[in-house]
Amino acid sequence: MEALRHALEHGNDPAAADLTITLSRRWIFAETPGAGLRWTEQLLARPLVTERQRARLAVAHAALLQHSPSLPHEIDELAAALEGDPDWGFMLFLTTGIAAYGSGDPEAAMAYLDRCADLVAEGAS
Repeated sequence: MEALRHALEHGNDPAAADLTITLSRRWIFAETPGAGLRWTEQLLARPLVTERQRARLAVAHAALLQHSPSLPHEIDELAAALEGDPDWGFMLFLTTGIAAYGSGDPEAAMAYLDRCADLVAEGAS
């Protein structure tokens, strides 16, 4: 956490974003959203974060909240930013699928889970 604070204090937004993205996997896995939400919110507001980092942070933030990252058109924008990044693309569609199922929309959930399967198939080929 000290490295993350140091990066922010010295205006190194890209390094701070990378650290937050890496730590977010632990926060998601351990179901400890408090710190993760604070850091992802803070980094999403920073100006020098790249488009891909911003997309990863948005997905991590949504996963920590356990809800869909965005509206359908925003999900497509995040997917475009995550093109060529199957790990975070998978997390985007999985998180969105779970949220759709939880909100009573099994058809949308299956559509997002199909997109997860497409990413897996692409990686296997």
